[in-house]
Amino acid sequence: MPTRPVLTYGAGYYTNLCGSGSAANVHRCSGDCDPARGECKSESFFVAKWVCDGKSTQCGENESWANSQSLDGTACGKTVSLNVFDKNCRVGGWTCDESNLKDYMVWYSGDCTEGEVKAVITTPTLVPSVRPTVTAIPSPTLSPAIVPTSTTRPIASPSATLAPVAAKTPKTGGEEWLIIEAVGVVILGLWFQKLARRVWK
Repeated sequence: MPTRPVLTYGAGYYTNLCGSGSAANVHRCSGDCDPARGECKSESFFVAKWVCDGKSTQCGENESWANSQSLDGTACGKTVSLNVFDKNCRVGGWTCDESNLKDYMVWYSGDCTEGEVKAVITTPTLVPSVRPTVTAIPSPTLSPAIVPTSTTRPIASPSATLAPVAAKTPKTGGEEWLIIEAVGVVILGLWFQKLARRVWK
């Protein structure tokens, strides 16, 4: 069975649709979003629109709110996410989850052709009247926390190749004196022998 092609709108096509996910070939949700018209409408003030650069299956930048949001007027190379919620998600911070999402569709406007400029979308940011107050706590300017790693390595003394020490006995002249003494003893022995012969005669 052939796979259904993704649904299209204008010069772009859908990348994520409620009812078929990233297959984006069937829309089966509340009916607040209409892929054929490229818009989502709600009786209340709970339609959020996000616009991002590039192609994606989700988007969470450049937020705006209204009871009706459209894909019209979007420049090339943009991803637009339209989401319908059953309550004001911005009361007391972001308070919605998947259970509050009634319908959605994500659409990519198409690649830019050569020479075509990506226009900047200046959609006014419309938020609910009650908006959480965010108190910015100034943080001290810190240099990047790059702690120099102490790479103190033991300084290795140059490994000089030492030749084995020759076992040489220093010359002290002892050997020469021994020879002289030995010769003297022999001479004295011979002299005493002659002397003894004369005495015993």
